Amino acid sequence: MSEIVRTVTPGHGGNCPQVRISRLPADAARLVRLMQSVGFGTIAGLHVAHGQPVFKPEPVITRELKLGAGYSDHPAMYQSDFYVKAQVVELFELMTKIGTGVITVIDVRFGLPARVAYPVPCEN
Repeated sequence: MSEIVRTVTPGHGGNCPQVRISRLPADAARLVRLMQSVGFGTIAGLHVAHGQPVFKPEPVITRELKLGAGYSDHPAMYQSDFYVKAQVVELFELMTKIGTGVITVIDVRFGLPARVAYPVPCEN
């Protein structure tokens, strides 16, 4: 993503991606908000075109709920602007590498991408 600028951030000890949600393309910001609303669960079948998430067709969203633990919204859900976490930047960098294709599944934990599965070519 061209919007990602690596800057030295006090307290982070090195290069740390600094990207505000307000600077993201609309569908990228939508994906961040979607992960926040899922909290814990998966986003399956997310299409990527030209390195950006595409919501047509819509991905399949599955929310996991631990019974007896309750559920609360992600703290940033109600903020109009904030810096996205490094895991989100890493996900968008992966989408840039994928270019055009489908992400099989994004495992979401605490409103952030924790693991991603996507097809790769078979090399002999």
